[in-house]
Amino acid sequence: TGLITDKSNNTTYSETLPGHVTVVTIPDLHNNTSANTLRPYTSVGLLTEIQQYLEKLNSKFVRLHVINPQFEEVQFEFTVNFMPNHDATVYSNQLSMDIEQFLTPWAFDNNSDIEFGGTIEKSVVLNFIEERDYVDYITCFKMNHIIRRDGTTILEMLPDIETAVASTARSILVSYNDGVTRHIITSPAN
Repeated sequence: TGLITDKSNNTTYSETLPGHVTVVTIPDLHNNTSANTLRPYTSVGLLTEIQQYLEKLNSKFVRLHVINPQFEEVQFEFTVNFMPNHDATVYSNQLSMDIEQFLTPWAFDNNSDIEFGGTIEKSVVLNFIEERDYVDYITCFKMNHIIRRDGTTILEMLPDIETAVASTARSILVSYNDGVTRHIITSPAN
């Protein structure tokens, strides 16, 4: 696998480029209070240090790349009716946090491993949500898969899919979070 730079100086990732080896790093999340546990990136400085160290051990026939994973977001849109006497605002936030924890368990449990590649089934998440004791029922359930270039610009948006499949071997599927919104959850007025 390797990185290719085109004439416009855009870098793309190729998993089948002969002679190239890519090392994808994940920082140690144990006792690390500064890392974003939902999207654990390695700093550019540390990536450079790792690259320099490995270059000393590397064969001259191998082109080495040390990079961060690509985080691909999975977003859910649905309407939920909560059990009687459950405040919609409080439990919408709780449900969003529960979904986040379900999709990114390593951010909440040091014994969970981060899974590269992988898939997320819409039916599995729907079942998880329906099993919450504060949820009465759900309607209009949709799952969207968002792939960004360099973590910012949306490269591809796959709306209302049944299965989210990581687009590369270096990809990690994570819960959608743009800093403000987690998932689009609505609840009917009581």
